[in-house]
This record gives sequence, structure tokens and C-alpha cells, in this order.
Amino acid sequence: MKSKADKKVNRIARQLNKSIAADIFGNRFWVRQVQKTKVDGINYYLYELRDKLQPERNKLLQWDSEFAFITFHHLALAMNDFIIESDFWEKYKKGE
Repeated sequence: MKSKADKKVNRIARQLNKSIAADIFGNRFWVRQVQKTKVDGINYYLYELRDKLQPERNKLLQWDSEFAFITFHHLALAMNDFIIESDFWEKYKKGE
């Protein structure tokens, strides 16, 4: 059974994926949960940032608590950096 926090973290990831897909990025970038664990009553999540055109860039984020994901927007910030570091903007400017 998923806890309220699990549902909230999953909702954050789904909303991020939807907003990325609705933006100019299409289905190139997305985030997915790889693993979840519980330590001393606190849920920790492991997420992966994915790049469809450059899979060698796929990147695991460090383990983070539900509090950090909900409060500090770690997924959105990490995805922003991930997209900036890709070749997306270079290709976009060239019209590819």
C-alpha cells in the first residue's frame, strides 16, 4: 500500500513528465523512479533522469527523502540542469 507521501512524490514526477512533454522537449526527456526504501520511518527515493536521444547521459539522482522532493523541488531542478547540459538547445537553434 502506498503512503500519502509516496503518492505525492509520484504525482510530482508525473506532473514534471507531463509538463516536459507538453513543452518543446516532446518525449525526449523524462524522469522515473528506480527504487524506494524506508529507513527509520522515513521514505527515500532513487530517481533517474532519462534522455531518449543521448541514453549515455542517463543519470541517477542521489537518494532523497520525501520531504526533500516535496519541499525543495529536487526533481525539477535536477531535470532543468540535465536539459541544459544536453545538446537539445544546440539542435533546437539549428532547427533539427
